[in-house]
Amino acid sequence: MKINYKLLFLSVVFVVCGAAYSCSDIGDEPDIQVSLREAVVSESAVESDAVEESSDAIYVYICGEIVKSGVYEMKSGSRLFELVEAAGGLTADAAEDGLNLAGVLTDGQKIVVPSVEDMQTAALEDAYEDLRININTADIKTLVSLPGIGEARARDIIAYRNENGAFERTEDIKKVSGIKDSIYNKIKDLITAG
Repeated sequence: MKINYKLLFLSVVFVVCGAAYSCSDIGDEPDIQVSLREAVVSESAVESDAVEESSDAIYVYICGEIVKSGVYEMKSGSRLFELVEAAGGLTADAAEDGLNLAGVLTDGQKIVVPSVEDMQTAALEDAYEDLRININTADIKTLVSLPGIGEARARDIIAYRNENGAFERTEDIKKVSGIKDSIYNKIKDLITAG
């Protein structure tokens, strides 16, 4: 139910003025003025309470493996499990372990509920990333394990990064003398610059 605060204010003023008029002599205006001031103070208090109530609500967007994706109005301080309940629960494909259901929600937050498949893919990508050789930190022994990179080219890679700084992208390795597209294409999936 939405309260019309202006109508409430006018009603309070009317009642206060009527009561003040009926309880006083015609010439007793100071009581009416005091009553009007009190009514204005009361209206301000009602409006500030309404602002506090509305600021108590937050809006959070949830999508992914959830029954009803969308924006939900939640009470400030709500937890993720409460939002999941409000959204109809998780789907059968949801990776519940990928969520902190006890986490406190914040206004404007976006939550993507991952699937089990998404979590497995991410784990594989992380494992694959760990297997790649970092061309900015690898020593000669590690660099020579790459196809087409012998000891001389490994030394050139190290000399290049010592003189010019770290490689920003894997493609930058082609700036090293003797490393052309043919060698780069053999090693591009085996190296990282990050």
